[in-house]
Amino acid sequence: MRTGQHAAQGVVTQVWFGLIMALCLSLANAPASAQQSITVAIDTGLVNGSPAIADNGGAVEKFLGIPYAAPPVGALRWVAPQPPLPLQVPLLANQFGPGCMQATAEQGSQSGPTTPPGASEDCLTLNVWTPVTALEGSARSDSRLPVMVFMHGGAYVTGWSGFPLYGGTNLAARGNVVVVSMNYRLGAFGFLAQSALSATNPAGVSGNYGLLDQRAALQWVQQNIAGFGGDAHRVMVFGESAGGGSVCAHLTSPGSAGLFSRAGAQSGFCGQPLPTLTQAIAAPGGGDSFAAAIGCSGATNVAACERSVPASIILGASQTAQFGPVVDGPSGFLPLDPLTAFKAGRFHRMPVLFGGNKDEGTLFVALKYLLHPSPNPVPPDPTAYATAIASFMNPVAASNPSIVQQVASLYPFTNYSSPTQGVAAVYGDELACYTEAAIKALSTHTLTYGYQFAAQNVIAGFPPIPGFTFGTYHGSELPFVFDNLLTPAVAGGADLSALMIRYWSSFAGFGFPVGAPFWPPYVASQRDLMELREFDQTAVGPSQHNCVFWDAINDPT
Repeated sequence: MRTGQHAAQGVVTQVWFGLIMALCLSLANAPASAQQSITVAIDTGLVNGSPAIADNGGAVEKFLGIPYAAPPVGALRWVAPQPPLPLQVPLLANQFGPGCMQATAEQGSQSGPTTPPGASEDCLTLNVWTPVTALEGSARSDSRLPVMVFMHGGAYVTGWSGFPLYGGTNLAARGNVVVVSMNYRLGAFGFLAQSALSATNPAGVSGNYGLLDQRAALQWVQQNIAGFGGDAHRVMVFGESAGGGSVCAHLTSPGSAGLFSRAGAQSGFCGQPLPTLTQAIAAPGGGDSFAAAIGCSGATNVAACERSVPASIILGASQTAQFGPVVDGPSGFLPLDPLTAFKAGRFHRMPVLFGGNKDEGTLFVALKYLLHPSPNPVPPDPTAYATAIASFMNPVAASNPSIVQQVASLYPFTNYSSPTQGVAAVYGDELACYTEAAIKALSTHTLTYGYQFAAQNVIAGFPPIPGFTFGTYHGSELPFVFDNLLTPAVAGGADLSALMIRYWSSFAGFGFPVGAPFWPPYVASQRDLMELREFDQTAVGPSQHNCVFWDAINDPT
């Protein structure tokens, strides 16, 4: 089962977003071009876009808040997404749809000012950014552009496609691609696994509704993206954190076959084991116990009762529980845990681009010990240090004192500027090795491109903390991938962003990254990754995260 730290990853990511949001808000108000808005026909009606100008001067048309499924409310709560309703009049697609249900600033969220300004169950919308030249040539199949479909992170409990950091204008213009992002159901609304809900499903399963939403968005892309100048045969699905984990789920889900042809996961930790449906149903705070928390345990029809409960009550009851994808078996969305499926070759064969950040653990550890109203750093005490390490480890390994001591010996806190920094190094390596385990397994079956983001200068969104540095923390690569950097730009950031966009967009177009330096496919025996750095320092180099050690602990097969 996932630990509390794993469930907290979304909150941590949102804290980071909150700290840099004030710096990114100008992106939402980018100057528009003098061009007229463009209308596109989709399968439900007409949508009117609005113009935007990228930082490089490229003309882009953006279409925001397009419904891709019916509102999942009432009887449609906790069922697979249904087809969108027909548009009675042309949709003025000039603003993002509301975020899916989660704690928001108005509800007293502590996750920072980047939580959606409003949240709703009626949230299944997507956004499209496309170069104007692609729209002008959309009628010709030979002129259509690769498509990059982004899935946001937030540990499956928070997030919103409308964050300015995810704006697709610059990526579309610089990469010459069509960019798509979407909302999907979160928390209990998107991932509640429960006996009563399984009983109402002909397949006998529950949970994974958020993943089904993502699939519906990918189906919408297949049906409609040609009208926006996109090539439905060249769709790259990519995501960060929970979005990266979602990509791994779709790679191994039979029902997602044929919806995309390249896959990218940024810090998706796809080697981290997922709970089974049975485990999720029995989980404290969620699963079957959730019915009691919302007052439905004694109802004649528990599922019907739950679907009638106000969303605010469900949201309040879900704050202490853990929610996310589950392995629900042959009749469900995920027949196998993704890493197991990768090893067995039971996934949709296509090129993959997977990687993570050099210092993945710092953000999570800082939130627990340092970024708190009353900071309480790990003391320089061997027992306290071992306890802190164990709290971030795989629970099975953490239950073995001998293994915990091995970890503490490999990462003695005297080697670091502070014990808290040592804990961050431990957790960062564990997370990085979950990612590398997936890369290694995939590489035996398909072209796999592995990377490590190791920039020297990233957006500094945190106050200085004595004895602690964040480095290239979880999520710090996102401004570079989307080219939503600050002005003045982070030192060396513009060139690194240009290189990463070249790699990502060419991968979307050709199935392999094009750029200098040359990025070779991953070879399991060498464990080399493309290390992405500024100032022409990007180069292929060996993994440095003690993954042989961590594989023996977390993935001994």
